[in-house]
Amino acid sequence: REAWRRKAIEIRARFDANKNVNSIKHLRALLEHAENELERYHPTAPGGTKWERHIPPTPHVTIQ
Repeated sequence: REAWRRKAIEIRARFDANKNVNSIKHLRALLEHAENELERYHPTAPGGTKWERHIPPTPHVTIQ
């Protein structure tokens, strides 16, 4: 929980630091940077929050 809280505070600080940005050019740059940063995180990757959810049944399993 402590690690989560620390990360939540960091994220909130980043939002607060940019809340008064009015320049479309600057906003686009911020958005592009954020999208590039988030590209590293995939919830379906091993260890992700969606890892192995809704696994299809193996071919030898039949529904009767």
